[in-house]
Amino acid sequence: MTDNDPQKTIEQRIQKDKETLVEQFRKSPVVQVACEKCGVGRTTYYRWRKEDIYFATKADEALEEGRYLINDLAISKLVQKIGEGDFNAIKYWLSHNHQRYENRLSITPVISETNELPKEIIEEVDHLFAINSRCSDCGKGLSEKNSAT
Repeated sequence: MTDNDPQKTIEQRIQKDKETLVEQFRKSPVVQVACEKCGVGRTTYYRWRKEDIYFATKADEALEEGRYLINDLAISKLVQKIGEGDFNAIKYWLSHNHQRYENRLSITPVISETNELPKEIIEEVDHLFAINSRCSDCGKGLSEKNSAT
């Protein structure tokens, strides 16, 4: 291959586009937005992910970094609103960061260490077995009467 080889030129351009897209993900972790800013179609991005595991890994890392950046920005804006006395911001922060102000509905599963049934259930099952055995005795009597006739 020579430096003027069209295939090599295309591969170099694709590699540069991939690198640019990964950098954009660090700033804007939204695939659609990043693709538009870089001039790369979403379909192309997902095809590159499928074909190039190294690119997919780098893209995932960059998207994660971008999410951290946006999270930091959101927290700083929330803190700013708290500083301005915004009641909704204060309420949101406290409900998500202070145990005393969290949502009241809390479902906490309790796992029993034993495999035993509660006493009430055992008594009910014993009672049902007793009824069943009496009915079985009645049924035998009936079938014996029917066979005698």
